[in-house]
Amino acid sequence: MDAIEIILSAQVQKCWRIKPSGRASEPPVHWLGQWRVDFGDKPDRPSVALVTNTTTLYTFVFPGKELGKDDNFEKLFRLRLGFSLVDAPALAGWKSAPILFAAGNPRVAVGSMNNMRQHMVWRGETTLVPMEDDEDWINNMPFLSLPGIFPGNAFAQRLAETHLTPAHHLA
Repeated sequence: MDAIEIILSAQVQKCWRIKPSGRASEPPVHWLGQWRVDFGDKPDRPSVALVTNTTTLYTFVFPGKELGKDDNFEKLFRLRLGFSLVDAPALAGWKSAPILFAAGNPRVAVGSMNNMRQHMVWRGETTLVPMEDDEDWINNMPFLSLPGIFPGNAFAQRLAETHLTPAHHLA
């Protein structure tokens, strides 16, 4: 099992005081093996951390306040990843894969995450009534860089493919 590369934005590196151990793989070794973390702000709420899969753009949204302390990020990330992989037992090994903090700027992920951040601010400023949560909203937002257009659908499609092909052949 390969390690999961967590690419930290410069802002996250500074805030969490983490020095990446190296450069991120280009392309990722496996579609589940690379995620990028950046902060997002909403006018009406505290900062959140966007944790985005660089291949599918599927995103977890975590409250940002406590993530940089101890191993809170790793615990929360593994928990959420485990829930996401419940229907794909062939990928269960990724829940316990080693985590490496990396540097890098995968263009599609960075550009898409910038759009996510801008849309979260816009959405917070223009919405008068509560809507679906941020994570559902982001994962149902169209991104033309994806074959399936929606991150939630792209992630689900990759999970479904694991039933058809052994996990080590999916890149």
